[in-house]
Amino acid sequence: QAQFEICSKIFCKASDFLLEHNNRNIYYPLIILSQTFYKKLKGEKYYLQNEIREKEIFTQEKFWIDFIESTINEDLNVFEDQTKKYPLTEENKNLKKLEIISNKFISVILCLKEFKLGKDLVNGILNPIMDKYNINENKRKEIFSKFDSLKNKLK
Repeated sequence: QAQFEICSKIFCKASDFLLEHNNRNIYYPLIILSQTFYKKLKGEKYYLQNEIREKEIFTQEKFWIDFIESTINEDLNVFEDQTKKYPLTEENKNLKKLEIISNKFISVILCLKEFKLGKDLVNGILNPIMDKYNINENKRKEIFSKFDSLKNKLK
C-alpha cells in the first residue's frame, strides 16, 4: 500500500510536469504504467490511472491528439525502418500502414475509455486524426467493431 501511495504521488507530479512543460517523452510510459500498477481495494484492482485521470492534462483534447499522433508516428517509423531491410510493394506497404494505424486506434480507444473521457471529447480527438490518415467510414466502423469485441472479451 505504501509503495502505491508513493507511486501515486510520483505519477501526479509527472502529469503536472507534462502540463507545465509539454514533455512528450513521458506521455506513453506514464499512461502505460498508470494502467499497470494497482493496489487491491475491497477485493478489486485499483489502478494508478484512477489517481491521475482527473489531472488537467488528461482532459485536454490537444494532449490526446499529440499523444496519439506521436505513437502512430513512432510505429510508422519503425515500420519504415523495417521496409528498408525487407522491401514491400507499394500496395503491400500501404496496406500494412493502414493495419498499423488501425491497430493503434483500437488500443488508443481502449485507453480513452479507461480514462473515462466523454463521447464528444473522444470524437473530437479521433475524428481529426482519422481524417488525417484517410480512414474511411467503413474502416472506422471496423475499428470500432474490433474495439467493441475486445471490450466484451475483457469483461
